[in-house]
Amino acid sequence: MRRTGMSVDDVRAFVRMGSGLEWHDRRTALLERRVAAIEEQIGQLRQDLAVVREKIAHHRDLKRRGLDCEDEIGTTRTARATRTVKDGN
Repeated sequence: MRRTGMSVDDVRAFVRMGSGLEWHDRRTALLERRVAAIEEQIGQLRQDLAVVREKIAHHRDLKRRGLDCEDEIGTTRTARATRTVKDGN
């Protein structure tokens, strides 16, 4: 159960629960809470993975264009400054 990320307190509670039918609902509820927590973690990990993949694509694009990260920062700043002057903002 620890492998699933269940807290030590929850593992202890799970182990302390008896083995009779009267404990099935409590054990099931504890396990369902763990499933919900794992699903939330998976969702967050998917978002994190998407961000990392975007960064990889971005850096591959910079390499393809022969730019360094600092080159791009300067280009972005220059482009923003140019737009600001043109827009009057």
